[in-house]
Amino acid sequence: MNTVFLREIELFGFRVSLSVRRGGGNASRLRSRNEKVAKEYRSGDSIRELADKYGVTVGRISQILVEAGARLPRWSRMNSHQRRLIHKLDGKGLSKSEISRQVGVSRTRVRQILQESIQGRGGQTGK
Repeated sequence: MNTVFLREIELFGFRVSLSVRRGGGNASRLRSRNEKVAKEYRSGDSIRELADKYGVTVGRISQILVEAGARLPRWSRMNSHQRRLIHKLDGKGLSKSEISRQVGVSRTRVRQILQESIQGRGGQTGK
């Protein structure tokens, strides 16, 4: 990294060093790391192992894998019984909040599942 500006000042009796660094490449490093994460996941490493190895949370590893196409989002992995129940309750006119309570998933996931099936049929709704 290249130091563009460096200055020391005294502030309230304390010496403070200020610097602005320009190095770039952060996006490419993250992209490279994310590709390695996906490759290692495909070769059998667990999400927990990857999180520990790269010093990030399990949730972040999961996001990286979904973005890389190495893993489906959690709501996409729901079993068919839960999906059918969501559609059945929606057909009965229940709110997404009520459906989420009965099925045990978040309201956001209920919405995603309903939108996914509508988009798969070629239409969209404002529901």
